[in-house]
Amino acid sequence: MHTPTTLKALAVVALLIQTADAMADKLEEGARAVLGGDFERAAQLWKEAADEGNHTAECKLSAFYLGKDTPLANDTEAAKWTMKCASSGHPRGQAVLGWMYMQGRGVPQHYKEGARWLKRAAEGGDGWAQIELAHAHLQGRGVLGDLVVAHMWLNLASVSEESTKEQRDSARSERDDLAKKMSARQVELAQSLAASWQAGPGSPKPHDTYLERVANEPGGSGDYGVAIARSVIGTVRYPRRAQQLGWQGTTLVAVEISADGKLRNVSVAKSSGYDVLDEEAIERVRRIRELPPIPDKHVGRTFTAEVPIVFRLD
Repeated sequence: MHTPTTLKALAVVALLIQTADAMADKLEEGARAVLGGDFERAAQLWKEAADEGNHTAECKLSAFYLGKDTPLANDTEAAKWTMKCASSGHPRGQAVLGWMYMQGRGVPQHYKEGARWLKRAAEGGDGWAQIELAHAHLQGRGVLGDLVVAHMWLNLASVSEESTKEQRDSARSERDDLAKKMSARQVELAQSLAASWQAGPGSPKPHDTYLERVANEPGGSGDYGVAIARSVIGTVRYPRRAQQLGWQGTTLVAVEISADGKLRNVSVAKSSGYDVLDEEAIERVRRIRELPPIPDKHVGRTFTAEVPIVFRLD
């Protein structure tokens, strides 16, 4: 015999089951509406389910408004529902939100915020997020530029059960190409990090420890800046006007080197005091055809070197 308390509990359970069934019906009916080309009906049904707290509906709306195959595609609406989907803890929603920040789709472009969401999704095991996060580490966008960690993420994505076969093949190909630009020691370290990696927010993250150590390595890049200066000294032209007026000085040029060893940005870190000298210094550094060999401590990282270009009348 059921007591009143037990009957009340059973009634609540029955109500929850009915509510869950109703939400499932809306999700399925919405899917059928999409197949039938009734996109507005699908959006209405999924919004009703989302408003009732169904996170699956939020994620469906995210993909629905971001997709190119629907006449209702809208980046602003996509961002709204993607944020809800991501905040619910859905790895793919987190991955999509990270990608949107990286691309500036529906939200202001913000590499650091994009990398933060990609990292959450990648650590949750999402293969596509792992590939996108590897690209962020290769480009130094929102995270430290580092070939070792980029290789690690591509390695994990190449065997991820959450990746499609196409994504796994792509990750494997990118990983192998990247390995050709790395030393044997770097590849071995990347493989070690991948082998010790575990999905989930509570698992140890050796790659985070590695990145913290790399970011806090003692020693600057001044010596390398001097090496760059030596490589261009023969090409620097002393502007005629500066010679005639007796202008002298040293322009300190900031040179950003990407993780793959390419010159990215060149700017004046400290002026010589004369625009014409600064402009010549910038031009000479920009025209560098081949950078000097990068020191081991900077290989696979995005870093900035300060290059002193000296103008002196002897």
